[in-house]
Amino acid sequence: MLFTNKSDCKTKLVQLKAGREEGVEVDQKALIEKILARYAGEFSVFRELMQNSDDASAKIVEIHFHTQAHLNRINIATQTSESSAPFPGLKSQPFFEWVFRHDGIPFADADWDRLRKIAEGNPDEEKIGAFGVGFYSLFSITDEPFVKSGNQWMGFYWKDDQLVARRGKLPLSIGLARSGSPWTSFSMPLREAALFPGSYLDFVRFLAMSLTFVRDLKDVSLYIDGHRVARIQKGVERAKQLAIQEYFDRTTPLRMMKVKEIHTNEFYLSARVMKWIHENKMEKDLVVNPQGQSTGLPASSSIESDPDDFQVSSIVLTIYTAQVSVRLEKEFSQELLRATKKKSPKITACSLIYIEKDDTSDEYNSVFRNLRADLAAKGNARIFIGHATSQSTGMGGHISARFIPTVERESVDLVDQNVSKWNRELLYVGGLLARFIYDMEISHVRDSWEEASKPVGPDGQIGEDITKQLETRGTRALQFFSFYPTTPSRVLGKELEGAFFSCARNKDLLVVSTAGVQSAYQVRSHNAVFKAFLSDLPMLPYNAALRESAIVNALRERGMLRDVSVQDVLDKLAQSPLREEEMLKCLEWRIGLEASGTFADKKLVLQRFVKETTFYLPNDRDEPVKLSSIKTFMSSINAIPRTYPLPRHTLPFSISVHFQPRTLRSVFGWDELGIADWIEHMVTPSTLCYLQENMTTSATYAEEVLNIITNSWATLGDGEKERLGKILKDKDVIPTTSGMMKPGKSYFPSVKLLDDLPNVRLPSGASIENNLSDLLSFLGVLDHVEIQVLINRMILTGNWDTRNLLDYIITNKTRLPQKEIENVGLETAFLQERSVEAPLSHSQKRARLSDLYQPLDVLRRLGLPLLDWGAHMWCPYSDEAKLLFKLGLRVYPELPKILELMASSEEEIRKLAMQYFVFNFTRYASTYDPRDFADLAYIPAVNQEGTHFMSKPGDVYVNPECSVMGFSVVNPQLQDTARSKLCIKEHPSTKSIIKVLLERPPKEPKTARQYFEYLASRISDFSLSDYRTLQQACILPVMLPVGKLSTHQAPYLRMVRPDECIFKSKEASENYAKLLMPVDFGSKANIFLKECGVKDRVKMMDIITLLLRDPNGFLELVGSTNEYLRHLRDIAAYKECPQDVLERMRSSPFLLGRLKVVQAPEGSESGVSSVDCRRDDAIFRLLQPSQIAVVNDIDAYSLFSDSVHVAPEEEAIEAFYLKLGSPELTTVITEECEACDIESSESSLATATRSLVLERSRLFLHEQSTRAKVKIEWLSQTDNFVVQCCENLRLHRLMSFQGKSASKIQMVSARTITANGRITLWLSKNGELDMYEVANSMCKVLLSDPRPNDSLIFSSILSTDLHALRRRGYNVDRILRKQPVAVSTGEPKYLLAVQRNGSERAQSWSESLLETGTTQQDVAMDSDLHSKLQDVNAPLPPTNK
Repeated sequence: MLFTNKSDCKTKLVQLKAGREEGVEVDQKALIEKILARYAGEFSVFRELMQNSDDASAKIVEIHFHTQAHLNRINIATQTSESSAPFPGLKSQPFFEWVFRHDGIPFADADWDRLRKIAEGNPDEEKIGAFGVGFYSLFSITDEPFVKSGNQWMGFYWKDDQLVARRGKLPLSIGLARSGSPWTSFSMPLREAALFPGSYLDFVRFLAMSLTFVRDLKDVSLYIDGHRVARIQKGVERAKQLAIQEYFDRTTPLRMMKVKEIHTNEFYLSARVMKWIHENKMEKDLVVNPQGQSTGLPASSSIESDPDDFQVSSIVLTIYTAQVSVRLEKEFSQELLRATKKKSPKITACSLIYIEKDDTSDEYNSVFRNLRADLAAKGNARIFIGHATSQSTGMGGHISARFIPTVERESVDLVDQNVSKWNRELLYVGGLLARFIYDMEISHVRDSWEEASKPVGPDGQIGEDITKQLETRGTRALQFFSFYPTTPSRVLGKELEGAFFSCARNKDLLVVSTAGVQSAYQVRSHNAVFKAFLSDLPMLPYNAALRESAIVNALRERGMLRDVSVQDVLDKLAQSPLREEEMLKCLEWRIGLEASGTFADKKLVLQRFVKETTFYLPNDRDEPVKLSSIKTFMSSINAIPRTYPLPRHTLPFSISVHFQPRTLRSVFGWDELGIADWIEHMVTPSTLCYLQENMTTSATYAEEVLNIITNSWATLGDGEKERLGKILKDKDVIPTTSGMMKPGKSYFPSVKLLDDLPNVRLPSGASIENNLSDLLSFLGVLDHVEIQVLINRMILTGNWDTRNLLDYIITNKTRLPQKEIENVGLETAFLQERSVEAPLSHSQKRARLSDLYQPLDVLRRLGLPLLDWGAHMWCPYSDEAKLLFKLGLRVYPELPKILELMASSEEEIRKLAMQYFVFNFTRYASTYDPRDFADLAYIPAVNQEGTHFMSKPGDVYVNPECSVMGFSVVNPQLQDTARSKLCIKEHPSTKSIIKVLLERPPKEPKTARQYFEYLASRISDFSLSDYRTLQQACILPVMLPVGKLSTHQAPYLRMVRPDECIFKSKEASENYAKLLMPVDFGSKANIFLKECGVKDRVKMMDIITLLLRDPNGFLELVGSTNEYLRHLRDIAAYKECPQDVLERMRSSPFLLGRLKVVQAPEGSESGVSSVDCRRDDAIFRLLQPSQIAVVNDIDAYSLFSDSVHVAPEEEAIEAFYLKLGSPELTTVITEECEACDIESSESSLATATRSLVLERSRLFLHEQSTRAKVKIEWLSQTDNFVVQCCENLRLHRLMSFQGKSASKIQMVSARTITANGRITLWLSKNGELDMYEVANSMCKVLLSDPRPNDSLIFSSILSTDLHALRRRGYNVDRILRKQPVAVSTGEPKYLLAVQRNGSERAQSWSESLLETGTTQQDVAMDSDLHSKLQDVNAPLPPTNK
C-alpha cells in the first residue's frame, strides 16, 4: 500500500499501532551455505585462517592433517609421542580432521563475540578482515568447528537450521608455541573423510605465496599425522627509501591519496619440503569432485614416500612499497564505513614484487613457481589483499594493497560506486609504483650502458656480450610491465596500464634499444632490413616475445613507438656515413621501396635520400662521399679500364656491379660514366698530384689516354666532344717536339712556317691520321701560324710595321680564324703619332687601336692621340682603313670626350671643341643629356656680378631675370645654342628658389619686391606644399614703427612670415592691426605673396592658428583677458574646426583658467603659463584643458575656489572646455559623510521625510524622464530607499587635481549615500533642515547628469505645498494618481516646523490649513503625520564609514 498524502500517513500510523509485532527469522544454515557458495577459490579455508593469523600478529603457523589412526592414538591414554608414530601413506590415506593453529595474540572478549556473529567484521582499519564472514568458510568442510585461544574455547554445532555456539574455560596446562606464545587453534572435524585437498606441491606453493605480503607471519609448517612434511620460512632485510622523481604526479586523480615515499627491501623464502612432494607434481591430473575439491592422486602413482628425505630450496625477492597518505571527504568516508564496517585508514601502502631475473635451473625451485615473473601473460601474477585473490594484475608481478574486495575475497570490487572509487585510486598508486620501478630499472640499464661506453673496444663499440646483457635486462623490464587483459575483471588491468602511462607528467617513456636507452618516441620497432645499414638507429632489440607484447602494443597505440619510416631512414642517413656493405644494403632497400610504390611524395623522398646519404669509398675512410655527388656509375661493358682512377662522382664498381644499369638510371637518374667525365677527373689537380705519372707529365701516359679517347671518338656525341675540348684546352696533354704542350700551342707536323714551332710527336712513332687527327684538330692543335705570334715578333724585333701586318691579314684572311683577326685590335702594338712638340729622341708610345683616332688634321688640332701612318697618305676609304676601323680605330671623338674638351682649361681648345660639337650635333643629339654630365663644368656662364666662368649644366639657366635672386645665366652669345643644343633649363627649379628664400631671404623691401615680382611669373610652378613651406618661413622684411611689440627707439626692420601679414587696407588697420602686419610690395609681387599666405581678410582658422602658435603672445597682442575671452567665444561657436586642430588644442595651454584669490599671490605657480592676469578677486592663467575644471557643483566650488582653476562660467565656454577634455569639478572631489548618534530609520522625521521625497520626486522626475537614473517605482520600495536621522552630519571633501590637494569639513543637514544597491538619505537634527541640501543630494542619485539648476528646482518642489504647485502649473493630481503616495498636501510647512523643534508652530500651522481652504481629509492625513514626527531629537548610533 502506498501512502501519498497526509491522510494516508495517518492511516499507516494507526494500522501499525493496531497490529502485533513479529520477529524476522533467518535460516542460518541456508544463509551460510549461500555465502560459502561464493568461496570457490582453492584453499580458501586456509587463506582466511592465515589472514586472521597475520591480523593477530602471529609469527608461526602450523597446519595439521590427521588420519583416523592418528586420532585414535591421541585418544588412547597411553598414546605414543608424535615422533614415534608411523608415517601414513600420502597417496591413499584419507584424513578425518584438519587443525590450524598460530601463535598470535589470543582472542579478547570482543573477538569471541564477533566470532559467533555473521557479517560483523573487525573494525580495526589496520586489519584486512572486513565483512565478518571469513571464519564461516570453515563450514564448507566441517559442521562442528572448535576454536581454542588463550584460556577459553568455543564450539559450534547445528540445531536444525540454526547455528549454536558454546563457550568455556580451558585448563591451565595449555601448550605454547616455539615463540613462547600460547597457541590459537581451529579444529575442523571433516564432514566426511577425504584425501588431501589437491596436490601437495600446489598446497606448498600456496603457503609460499601466502607469506609474500603478510606483515608479521614468518614461519608456516605442514604436518601429516604429526610429521612435518614441509616448512616455509621468511626473512626480511631492512627497507631502503628511494627518491621519487619530480615528474611523477603523486596525487591520485580524485585527490584522495598521495604517495609520500617509496622504499624497497629484499626478503628471502626458504623451503624444506619432502622430496616425495617434488617428485609427485601431477597437479593437473588430480581428480576433482563436483564441489571443486580434489579427490586424491590418480591410482597410477606408485612412488612411495620417504619421511626423512627432504629437499631445501630458497628464493630472494625484491619488494617495492609506496607509503600513501589518505585524505577523504567526510561524506565519502561515511559511505566506505557503511560498506566495509571499518574506518578508512589515514596511511596505507601498496607493494609490488619485481623480479629482475628468474633462477629456474633447479627443479625444486618449483615451490616458488607462482612467485616468478609472469612474462608469458598466463595470469599468475595476482592482486593480494593480505593473501592472493583470483584477480590477475595483467603484468609480471604481484601487487598488494588494501583494496576492498568482493565478499568472497576473490576479486577487487569495482562495482559498488563508492568502493570502486577507493579501489581505482589504489590502482592508480599501483600503476605509479610500477612506473617508478620500471623507470628505476631502465635508468640502471642506461647508466650501465653509458659506463660501458667509456672504455670502448678497438672498433669504438661496446662489447657484444655487454650489449646483449643490457638489452636482455631492458627488454625484461618492458615484458614485466606489459599489461595484458586481466581476469576476472578486465577493468583492473586497464586502470593499472592507464596509471602507468599517465602518472608521469613528462608523457615520455624510456626504453632499451639497440643504441642504448632512449625515449620511446625515438625508438623504432625492430626491422632486420634497416638494421643491416642503420646500425645506430635506435630499435627495440630483437625478441620474439617482446615484439608481440602488450607494452609494445600500448606504446604503439599511444603514438610513442612507431615502425621505421622513410623519414627515420632519411634522418639517420644524414647523421653518419655508411660503409661499403651498408651502402649496398641501403641501395637495395631504396630500389625495393621504389618497386613497392607504397610511399607518398616520391620525388621529395628521392631528393632527400640522395641529399642526406653519405658513404665511404673502398679503402678510403678519411672523407665520406655524398650520394648527391654521385652522377655516374660503371657498368661491366664500359670502355674505360677500371685500372685507371675514377672520379668521386662515380659509384664504386664493387657496388654498381650488383645492379642493372637501367635500374640505376630509372631510380636515381645516374648515367654511365662517359669519356668526358673521366678525362675531366684525370686532369684535376688532385688526380694529377695523386698519380706519379699522368697525362700532363708523361708523353707515354698521354698517348695511352689519347688512344682511349680515339677508340671512342666516332661514338661520342657533339656535346661530349665539346666538353672534351673545354677540358683539355688549357692542359699540357699534347706530346710535341718542345715537350708537353697545350693543344692551342701545338702545331701539326705539316706546319713548317717557322723552325722553332712545337710540332706534335708521339712517343710510339705512330702517324697522326684518321680519328686521332680529328681529335687533335678538335682539341685545337694548329695547322697555321697565329697572328699573335707574328705581332709578338713584330713588337720585339721591329721588323714589321702596321702596314705590313695589315697586308698579311688582308692577304690570308680566308685562312685565319675570325677571332684571331678580331683580337688584333686589342693588342697594345700600334704606334701613336708623335706630337710636334715632342723631341725626336723620345721613343714612340704603343697603344691599342681603340685608344687612337684616324690621322685627320681637325682631330690633331683638338690634341687627340692619332695612329702613326708614317709618310703615307691617309685614305679613310682604303682596305687598310676599313680593316683598322673594324678592329677599333676611332673615327671621331665620343660625346664624353668632346664635352671634356669643352671644359678644358685651355680657352682655344674649349672654343674648337664647342664649334666641333655644334657643327656635328646631329652625331651627338641622340645620346646627349646634360644630366649625365652634371659634374662637368663645360657651359660658358655669367654670374650676378657679370663675371664670366665655366659652369656645370645644372647650375646655370637661360632666362636672365632669375639673376636677381643670385642665379647664374648662360653667356648671352650662346642663349639660342644653350636652348636648342646644350639643353640648359630656362628657369631655376622651385626647390632651388625656396632654398634661396630660406637661406638668403631679401633683407630690404626693394630687393624683396624684385624677388617677388620675378616669382609672380612662376606662380604656376609652385606646388601647395611649396606654398605651405613659404607660408611659415620668415621671408618678408617689414619696417615696424616705434613701440609696436618692441622697445626700439626708432623704426626697425623685422623678418616675418607671410601668414603673419595682411595686405594694407583700411579694414585691416582698424580690425586686425594688433594681430597681423600690414604689408604692400606692389601689385605684381602681392600676387605671389597672396599665394604664400599673406591675407587680404582674416578667417577664423587664421585666428585659431595664431592663437595656438603662441597663446601668450596672442594674449599680449589682444591686450586683455576680456578680449581674449571674446576670441575664445568665437572659437567655441566655430563648428568647422578640423579634428587635427582639436587634437592640438587638447595639449596646448591656450584656455583661460580662473582662480579665486584670497590675498594677492606672491609668485606664479610652476607648471603653468607665466602670464597671470588679475581681474577683480581672481587670477586668470593660460592652461591646458586638462588643467582646468568645469564647475558643475556651486557648493563644492565655493569650498575649493581658491585651490583649482575653473572655466569661465558661461554655458558655451564650459561646453567648449568639456569638449577639449576639461574634467567636471565633482570628478576631482571625493566625499565621505560621517553621521554621529544615529537614530532608527523608523523615526518620525525619517518616515515623514521619506514620504515627502517619494511624493515630490514623482513631480520632479515627471519633467526629467529622459535624464532620470532610477525609476520612482524602484525608489518607492522599502529596501531601495531609506531615510535615517542623526544628531550631527559631517561632510568630508577631498579635492585632488593636477598634483594639488585640499580638504574641507562641512556640517550639513542632509546627504545621500549609495552602497550595495541602496540609497540612504541622512538627515541632521542639529539645526534646521535645509531643503536645498536635501534636493542637491537627491539630484545626484536621481539624475544621470545633475546640474546646479536641478537642485534649485527640486528644492522649490520640496519646500512648496501642493496647492502652490498646482497654481504654478504642475498637474499634481494627474501625476500623483499614477501611483498615489500617502503624504499630506501641507506636509512641507509641517516639516519646517518640526525642524525648528517647535511642536507649537507645527500645531499652529495645522490650524492655519483650515484658513487656506485645506480639506478635512488633508487635515486628517496631516494629523497622522503629526503623530509620526513627535520625537525628532532622538540620538543616533555611530555610523560605519
